[in-house]
Amino acid sequence: MRIWIDTKELLLLLEQKKHEIGNSCIGNIAYILSGLTAIYSSYDTDKWIPIWLIDLLGIILIGTGGKGMYKVVTKKNYTHKKLYEDIAALDKTTHPFSIVIIKDTYQSYANRFLLYRDTKWQCNFFLNYRTQPNDAENEQFIKQRLSNELKIPLAGITLVKLGKVLQEKYAVKEAHSKVYDHTYYEARIATTAFPDALKEKTCTIDGKTYCWMTMEAMRQDTEIREKNLEVVNQVDSFLP
Repeated sequence: MRIWIDTKELLLLLEQKKHEIGNSCIGNIAYILSGLTAIYSSYDTDKWIPIWLIDLLGIILIGTGGKGMYKVVTKKNYTHKKLYEDIAALDKTTHPFSIVIIKDTYQSYANRFLLYRDTKWQCNFFLNYRTQPNDAENEQFIKQRLSNELKIPLAGITLVKLGKVLQEKYAVKEAHSKVYDHTYYEARIATTAFPDALKEKTCTIDGKTYCWMTMEAMRQDTEIREKNLEVVNQVDSFLP
């Protein structure tokens, strides 16, 4: 798992927790022993430092160690697990999606990519699905969705994982940036598996509209430039 954290927020957390990090049994026992040693030594020989001052220092050390031991015993101490949880809570990544690239390989010179019309965003996007917990489950999920939505036999779909990228995108509708954890796949469709409807420049299957566009056409499209250019450029960087 990868996370996206604001450096300032991480530094603030570490500053707030600096006195709690590393609170262990060994450290607390050392405080207690140091305190006992100080009190014992104050009665050992004559010293120029007042006995009451040495005793006070010993009591403070014993109290500090005792308080720390109480936290350890009652599990109220700040453990590495709690630190991890606090750091993970700073994660700004909220949108794990898998982007699926399909080329028009039924043609002799494949140079177009399959997009669908997203009515909410009013833009054409690469096919995408919420990423599942592990790679095997995710790939099976994507293949099943592609098969159901595009009417392609499962045996005609081969998935190739291209990589994972954290991307910060500006959400036009919400008017603020969001961080997406994108996993990129190329879905290679057997030439004979393409349904006739999908070979058209635009088509509608089960109420969902699809179209084929080249990289150049996507970059010239006003809606795509405004809402999804980061993903288009990333896809272009993955492909030869």
